[in-house]
Amino acid sequence: MMIDDGTATEAHGPVWSVALAWSGSWRLTDHRQFQGRAAVSAGFGHDGLGWPLDPGAELTTPPILGLYTGGGFGAASRGWHRHARTHVLRHPGEDRPVLYNSWEAVEFDVDEAAQHDLARRAADLGVELFVIDDGWFSTRTGDHSGLGDWWPNPGRFPGGLAAVAGQVHRLGMRFGVWVEPEMVNPDSELYRAHPDWVLHFPHRRRDELRRQLVLNYARADVRDWALDWLDRLVTDNHVDHLKWDMNRGFSQAGWPGRGDAQDWLWIDHTRGVYQVIDRLRARHPALRIGSWASAVMRLNRAG
Repeated sequence: MMIDDGTATEAHGPVWSVALAWSGSWRLTDHRQFQGRAAVSAGFGHDGLGWPLDPGAELTTPPILGLYTGGGFGAASRGWHRHARTHVLRHPGEDRPVLYNSWEAVEFDVDEAAQHDLARRAADLGVELFVIDDGWFSTRTGDHSGLGDWWPNPGRFPGGLAAVAGQVHRLGMRFGVWVEPEMVNPDSELYRAHPDWVLHFPHRRRDELRRQLVLNYARADVRDWALDWLDRLVTDNHVDHLKWDMNRGFSQAGWPGRGDAQDWLWIDHTRGVYQVIDRLRARHPALRIGSWASAVMRLNRAG
């Protein structure tokens, strides 16, 4: 949020600016007081929620950052860019590779032979990072099934992902793959084994969006499961880049196991996702993660 006194331009004038370092549910509010002053507040983003604390316990709210400049809106933007490069991005001086993604070419029609052919074409174009998108795993031939079952479809990839990764690397490119770790299809082995792992309220139909439900990353067992298969995916297939997608927001955001404290999931889910990403990157320092989202706003924690 940027606020001025009505005189600032792109190149001149005082601008006060605020940013919230949080990619979960959030709120950023500007209020004009009767004295003529402006007041800004920011933080977790819901009314009507409660976070009960045991004696001595603490609630840590997200960082709120402020920036002032006398150089107008352009200088404010550039100031935030400098902050991101200096304090947020882990590899600010690294050139981002030229990326080719398989989705636009084949969508869900993904198989080993076609990916080998696309990789050769991409290399001829000078591409530096080749990414296999959705459709490489389990029963995933459309959006109706397979999310949560993160192993290569043996009919489509008889040599596994490692065969394609090897070809991509031999062609001089880095290898990437699409994942959506926070979601699950009801038509999946994971959901049939762990229906309690998704956000839900008791005695209500579990509403799907894009035929997906949201896994509860506030749960330690969900985080452990995610880190385990992500670690194996990266290790076994020499993955250089994960396209980490998130294609829907929360609905029926309940956690029956927490009782009166279930509202904590709005905080703990987001921090649980951060924890998985941070632990994965600690195990694989050379791994790069791209943060993608089509249905929600998401700050680039991944980087």
